Amino acid sequence: MPADYTPPNLISASFVPNVISRPGVQIYSGAAEALSKYGQYLESQGYTLYITSGYRSYGEQAELHEENSNGAAPPGESQHQTGLAVDLYLVDDQGNLSEIPNNLISAAPQFGIAHPLAWDRPHFFVLSAVLGNPNSWKNTFNPVATTSDDYVAINNAIINMQQGGGP
Repeated sequence: MPADYTPPNLISASFVPNVISRPGVQIYSGAAEALSKYGQYLESQGYTLYITSGYRSYGEQAELHEENSNGAAPPGESQHQTGLAVDLYLVDDQGNLSEIPNNLISAAPQFGIAHPLAWDRPHFFVLSAVLGNPNSWKNTFNPVATTSDDYVAINNAIINMQQGGGP
């Protein structure tokens, strides 16, 4: 992904209904509806959804990768640079964060949200923001990347979709 790429239509995650976010978190505007619906579902189950991270610039990703090269993608390869990747947790009334359990992760796809990296529990990807109805993309686009080349291909496809192209 180009170092100067910034997705169009970034918004503050604090404006997403049914979700709480860390101050300053931005997401691609098309992701708000899916996150709100997932947050509403989690509320019906007695939980509150919390976004700790969303869009990251190339420079922010470079810093994070330098601090944690085993857990953070290199700059230009992070799905966060698209504004569609979010790190999600549950938050209780005292502000304590906890990871989302498997039974609630498994509900995310019905809202157009993928959990592409099993080893990265908080990392989710809002595919419906660029692909529409979740049922239409399940067999046409796989957000799971296993190599650096996979990440580059996925991110390039997302840039194309954000600019009005197809998958």
